[in-house]
Amino acid sequence: MTRRGWRRQGAGLYLGNAVRLAGPGAGRPAICVGPRTAAVAGAAGFRATAGPGDAERLMPLVQDLGPGWLHLHGVHRARELPLPGVAVYDQQARALNDAALAALAGDQPVIVPLFSPRSAAIVADGARHARAPLWLVPISAAAGRAWENAQGPRPARLSQAETPTRRGSSRLSRGCCMGTIILSAT
Repeated sequence: MTRRGWRRQGAGLYLGNAVRLAGPGAGRPAICVGPRTAAVAGAAGFRATAGPGDAERLMPLVQDLGPGWLHLHGVHRARELPLPGVAVYDQQARALNDAALAALAGDQPVIVPLFSPRSAAIVADGARHARAPLWLVPISAAAGRAWENAQGPRPARLSQAETPTRRGSSRLSRGCCMGTIILSAT
């Protein structure tokens, strides 16, 4: 996947455009889905509150905010929030590359972190003819359901991330085994 508007920093992706498009932080409040976006917003001068990492559990924080709030989001969202919103980035689907297809055609386990319901559905479609044992690590129950709804191949193992974050998925992925191939759904 590519995400227009995201910039690479270290091993992770950080939402830079949404924070830049929000204008100067100047101490204004920002409620962020998770700690990584909150860190970026905080560095930009916002008084950032880190949410629990997924849209479903963010709902209590945004239910009754009143006027003056704006939801900066991607074109594809896991959930509609009860706020006016503006799409500021787009996750564009890409076909699996030759290395990924070769891994799926092999016999070694392939660990597949699923970082969003949309990513899960896209990768499920690309992995439809996999012969390799798939070890799915969905970031959330919604991502796991999206894999099932897209009729992805039945996984050999399924372990939902302990926290709905990249770190939670990575920690679980590393614990699966040594020497396997990892396909990222982002």
